Amino acid sequence: MTPSKYVQKSVANHINDITKEDNELVFQWLQQLLDKNHPVNPWIMKHGLRTMIKNGTLPKDFCF
Repeated sequence: MTPSKYVQKSVANHINDITKEDNELVFQWLQQLLDKNHPVNPWIMKHGLRTMIKNGTLPKDFCF
């Protein structure tokens, strides 16, 4: 069952807030999820990483 759009947006906004404080922590957490083949919602990640994408701090070789 897919979480509601409300929940997805809330999670993404929390991720984005954390990137403003410690973007390396978020990157490491996300990399761990991907390494474990954990299902990742692309919309949540794109919205959650929007500040890193905008600032150019997301590594160029990073994909999800």
